[in-house]
Amino acid sequence: PRFYHLFLSGHIMGRHNNFSMRRTFPFFVSMSKLVDSARTEALATVPQWKEVDNRDAITRTFMFKNFKDAFAFMTKTAEYCDPKDHHPEWFNVYNKVEVTLATHTASGVTEKDIDLATAMDKFAQECNVKE
Repeated sequence: PRFYHLFLSGHIMGRHNNFSMRRTFPFFVSMSKLVDSARTEALATVPQWKEVDNRDAITRTFMFKNFKDAFAFMTKTAEYCDPKDHHPEWFNVYNKVEVTLATHTASGVTEKDIDLATAMDKFAQECNVKE
């Protein structure tokens, strides 16, 4: 369609804008919900994450030595996931960070969530998570 062509060529938004096709039209990035054996295999790679009851999501609670370590963990996570435009649902009180991951556009757990869970496990180790 004409509008789509104009948008892609930069005539609608201007050639030098801060919008990406992914942020402006997130439906261009397709991600399928993990099901059956693919889901089982993917979840096995993040064994400390548990499935959420009554929702297609995964969760983990991280406990740190103190607030500073918890905040460092959240900062590392934010820096990692923001460019990917995939963000966790989380809740923080002092040294405790409760995280839930799901891909809203897929209405469930996808490879994006497994990737983020793996990264968060690594960041937690770097920030002195209590086992």
